[in-house]
Amino acid sequence: VMAFRESYSRFSDSGAAPFKRIGVQARLAWNLLRMKKYLDAKSICEPIIARYQHIEINDSKMADRLARHYDTLGRIDFIEENFEQAEELYRKAKELRQVGGNIALLAHSDGNLAGVAAMRGDWAGSALAFESVEALWKTLGDVRMSTIGALNFSECMIELAERAENDEGRAEYLSKARQRLARVQEPLDRLGSKDLEDSRDELLKRLGDA
Repeated sequence: VMAFRESYSRFSDSGAAPFKRIGVQARLAWNLLRMKKYLDAKSICEPIIARYQHIEINDSKMADRLARHYDTLGRIDFIEENFEQAEELYRKAKELRQVGGNIALLAHSDGNLAGVAAMRGDWAGSALAFESVEALWKTLGDVRMSTIGALNFSECMIELAERAENDEGRAEYLSKARQRLARVQEPLDRLGSKDLEDSRDELLKRLGDA
């Protein structure tokens, strides 16, 4: 953390571009978050967000770095189970990332939104977000991350099946889960990842018990 503080001080003294200073502050805040120093992290992120929230941001470098501050605050709210506020912050981070259109960062945002939707019991919303995560990582050729997205989508379908109001809806959700799990067999064979295979096997067990 001290290294980031020194880096920020150096950038400030040298008259570095605002997006560079905000980037250093974002890294500092995230490290404070990881150290569970939530108030310290907020003290960095909140003034920056307040300064720029009513300004239209068209520069992708600035937008991506501002998004990290929204992510940090969103993560703190997620940890503290303030899921509605976390979702709002994650959505703002995604809006900012759409300025530059970085696919990996957009996938990261959709993953955040999927997670908070699941915690709120919005399994349909979570499924849509995880489906986007899968597609975005597939676009980048990241087999592991796209497979994780597919597994998470399948879990959402099983959760929806368990809550379905009629047999027809239940069968449709289970069918989608089976299809997606069958589709991940080939990438799982390529990855040889035991943790992902274990996740797949657990989902298959839930399907068998459904």
